[in-house]
Amino acid sequence: MGISSNAQAIVELAKKNFGNEVYPIARGLIERIITFFYIQFCDENELANYIDYSKQKSFRKLDRNIRINDKTFTIKSSVSIDLSVHPNLRKAVEKFTSKNKKPITRWSRASLDKKLSIIDDAGIIDIALLMIALETIFDDGSEALHGTLYGCTFHLGTYDISSNTDDQEEKSVYHRGNLTAIFFLFACLLAEINLHVANNCGLTDIAELTTDTYEQIKDL
Repeated sequence: MGISSNAQAIVELAKKNFGNEVYPIARGLIERIITFFYIQFCDENELANYIDYSKQKSFRKLDRNIRINDKTFTIKSSVSIDLSVHPNLRKAVEKFTSKNKKPITRWSRASLDKKLSIIDDAGIIDIALLMIALETIFDDGSEALHGTLYGCTFHLGTYDISSNTDDQEEKSVYHRGNLTAIFFLFACLLAEINLHVANNCGLTDIAELTTDTYEQIKDL
């Protein structure tokens, strides 16, 4: 569901020419796809971390606060949970609490490169497209997400030395070219997910249809 909604959001934004806004969502979609494949092939401990992280995150959201200088903002739920009567939840909270009592905000210590390496070692998924996605979209998506000067304007070719940024038509062509590349790249990645699920669930008709569609995408 998460992968599907990200993909749909990219389509809707691109249709309305929100090219810069596509990148942070595309960055998120790359990470979701990598995570989807990673949890198929990682060890049981990592899979447990993936699930436990969400459990403790839900618990922590019941009582939150931020303090900046002399200002404090607190959100506290009217529902309270006693961890002493929920040992599994307590274990999940402890697992994602650091030695200095701060929440740990990452469910996995493995980098994206390490996750790709584990996916590749399984010998089932071709990681070439994910490698391309990381190098062509992920970093720019991070810049757009963090609001850097580069991140606000890169999609128009502002920092591309081969692009004439004074020409409005060339900016539009550059912009469309980037969006087209993103569309084809994700079309291939989503086709690989469909194929993986269809093959593992014995859905032969969907597997055949996906294979045919995938071949057409690659030909284009």
